[in-house]
Amino acid sequence: MAGYNFHKWKSVNAVDAESRGLITAGELARRLGVSAAAVRECVRHAERHHVSARCNLIEYYDPARISPQEIAAARQYEADRAPVTWLECVVEWLEWPARRPGEPRRPPIERRLERVAVTRISPSTVLIHAPWGAITKRTTAQGLCVWHEGRRVI
Repeated sequence: MAGYNFHKWKSVNAVDAESRGLITAGELARRLGVSAAAVRECVRHAERHHVSARCNLIEYYDPARISPQEIAAARQYEADRAPVTWLECVVEWLEWPARRPGEPRRPPIERRLERVAVTRISPSTVLIHAPWGAITKRTTAQGLCVWHEGRRVI
């Protein structure tokens, strides 16, 4: 069935899916007690439909057809990405000096801190607790290394 329900800002198929008991990742996440990212990563969706004024394509899930393995995987996904703090770390990163337009690029400055705490606040972000304040870095930042008890954690 084609068409768009402009009163609900969803496709007619999305409205039909909801009437059959299918739910979005956010709703399923609330029911399982995990994040929507864990649901999207670990649970197979049943259907995809367009919603909102921008016609975004989102996944719909059938709660009756979710396997115990998918639920366990979603909970493990959450556990693996929970915030964690390491104490007494050695942190190294590269800092790129500011430059004015037209200036040649200068080489990066190598920075190193020892015996500091580091918190992984998300899978892609860390917070370095420096003596002068907190430094936020992406885990993909060029040259970033975090060592804890002799092993590299990031």
